[in-house]
Amino acid sequence: MVQAHARLYARQRSIEITCGSFLKPIAAVGGDHVCVSLGQGLVVNGEKLAEVRHRDSSGTVTVIWQQCRKLSDNEYFLYAPRVPESYDSRYYDPARQESIKGVYEPLWIW
Repeated sequence: MVQAHARLYARQRSIEITCGSFLKPIAAVGGDHVCVSLGQGLVVNGEKLAEVRHRDSSGTVTVIWQQCRKLSDNEYFLYAPRVPESYDSRYYDPARQESIKGVYEPLWIW
């Protein structure tokens, strides 16, 4: 299930969330060390993966999950590397295992 502030953000921007879900790649799992801050960006196990933006593409101030910690065994950090403005765990915190509905794999990649 998508966190309440993530659903509100999506509704305010007319983003349709099918069945209350987002489809995002997993960047970190339980045991991985994740840091998110405006200054450092997204860092997973010491490797910087992305910037963190204080405003979205429309200029709206975004909430940022600013923490630095090891994920618990039932947490997953969602991050979409192909979309720099992706609304993912950098902004709405790690997803808990019970909120993940399934694993999707591409039929083909080009």
